[in-house]
Amino acid sequence: MDSNQQELLRRAVGEKLTAYVTFASATKPRQCNLRFLKLSPDPAPGIWAQPIDENRGEMDFPISNGADVEISYTHGHQRWRFHTRILKRDKHFWLTDAVCMEALLLKWPAALEDGERRAHVRFPISDDGRVLAQLVRSSQWAPNAEREVRVKLWNLSRGGAGFVTPLNNTLLALPPGEPFNVIITHDGRRIEIPAKLVSNRIPSGNTLKFGVQFNGEANTWPSGADEGLKELLSALARREELRNKARLAAAKAS
Repeated sequence: MDSNQQELLRRAVGEKLTAYVTFASATKPRQCNLRFLKLSPDPAPGIWAQPIDENRGEMDFPISNGADVEISYTHGHQRWRFHTRILKRDKHFWLTDAVCMEALLLKWPAALEDGERRAHVRFPISDDGRVLAQLVRSSQWAPNAEREVRVKLWNLSRGGAGFVTPLNNTLLALPPGEPFNVIITHDGRRIEIPAKLVSNRIPSGNTLKFGVQFNGEANTWPSGADEGLKELLSALARREELRNKARLAAAKAS
């Protein structure tokens, strides 16, 4: 890990960010949330982190057996990930003289990697109200009262979309693959695309951020959806180009 990556990770730990951990060595993928606590310089560099899921009983075995894990977290607008190993579990870790909690010691990683791993360029969505979205659960098992999900469109790409919504325990509990219909409105045009849930996580205490992947080939989507999405993405690309030019000009002027 180079010095820049080390500094980025130290900042994330110093800010006690929430992270998403996947237990890679378990017989089936298991995931939970952690909160970075502090660096551990002795006897070797490491990171202390607090498990923060309420129901984590099934995590006892992989935690106790020093599982290999993948950690992912978001710092600002950038998502990062790294691979590590659980070195130690301390059920009575003293963060301060007055605060005691359960904590895990993670081995300092060899590298910090871009956590996005996306096949398509992703464009952020501004708050100007020009691009709006609705999300509707399309499973036949979804209760009628829970079909419509109140969301804010966070980002958009050719392959899927990211959303932010107030913390919703029902939505948080949905498994990957849960079907949705994504309805996007832009300049009076309505675009409806079938999708499936691919990830959900909690970036802050009362906010759920999650992503969906658009289903299948574009020729199977409702009429006009493919063309509408292409036009919208082109408009977002032009906007980003103008913003980048403005940022560059401001940097040169400062």
